[in-house]
Amino acid sequence: FGVLIATGISKLFVLTWYDPYLIHHAEFKTSSIRYYKTYLYYLIITAITFVINYYIIRVIPIEGIIGFIIDGIVITIVTTIIFISATFKMKEFKETKDRLKGMIKKLDEEIKKYRY
Repeated sequence: FGVLIATGISKLFVLTWYDPYLIHHAEFKTSSIRYYKTYLYYLIITAITFVINYYIIRVIPIEGIIGFIIDGIVITIVTTIIFISATFKMKEFKETKDRLKGMIKKLDEEIKKYRY
């Protein structure tokens, strides 16, 4: 068990900071500073989202399976709103939006092929 935990921890640390550094310097011949800034930004947004969701869920008094479902819906909506608000001006957001539009367009074309 200790070996598995140690492997997980070491991979976490290596994959978090060393691999991006190595890839940016060896392959892209660029600085990895932008990557680390973006990573830190996402980490901060995630922490803020967690705290906001935690306090919102504490306010909802419903228990049981219905409460669990409502909590899940609220967490999904709040998280989506926060991440869209925090990233909609970023290049990555535009690229993701363009890819989704392309996928929807292809799906629509495939569906039209099978209509009578």
